[in-house]
Amino acid sequence: MNLNLRPASECKFDAVSLGEVMLRLDPGEGRIRTARSFRAWEGGGEYNVIRGLRKCFKMNTAVITAFADNEVGMLMEDFICQGGVDTSLIKWMKTDGIGRICRNGLNFTERGFGIRGAVGCSDRANTAISKATPDDFDFDNATITTTVNGEIRQQAKLQQMMFKPDAIIEFVSQYITLQEGDIIFTGTPSGVVLGKNESKYGWLKSGDTVSISISGIGTLVNQFK
Repeated sequence: MNLNLRPASECKFDAVSLGEVMLRLDPGEGRIRTARSFRAWEGGGEYNVIRGLRKCFKMNTAVITAFADNEVGMLMEDFICQGGVDTSLIKWMKTDGIGRICRNGLNFTERGFGIRGAVGCSDRANTAISKATPDDFDFDNATITTTVNGEIRQQAKLQQMMFKPDAIIEFVSQYITLQEGDIIFTGTPSGVVLGKNESKYGWLKSGDTVSISISGIGTLVNQFK
């Protein structure tokens, strides 16, 4: 089976993570309960993967998350920028300054020595990402466009789909385990040749180049032979 996966050069990102990023506070060789100073980092289970992909393998990565719009949020954004991860997909949320609306999560991590195990202590209630909804991220407003030899043949918003992408994935995953590279066929917007003026548009022929792009994600290009 040939999936014809598009090369990385045709994608905006090699990998994207979705999840919480917290301010991580490290007491060094001391204990959290008696520390008087901490070193600050950023971290999160999903985010750590894409940061590692960027730093170790020079992959182009981005993070989808949400921060309270304050100095701590900007500090974490700065940490992410230092790691080379794209921050354009971060949602900034208004906060009241005391954490009732939302706040940024904290994680204290104490190293283990000898028989003493490592200790982690998270303070992440009411964080910005826990308040986020799918509407906070512009997935549905993305535009899907199909061109043939550079001419637009199909174009529509993802929000026009009868079943949204997340609902389709949730349904399919009830019956099969989705793997990296799996393709789910959903049908297409209007614009197919059938029913149109065939002399004007014509069917695909050898040598035609078909490009399918989703704004903010990337482009799949295939040449018919």
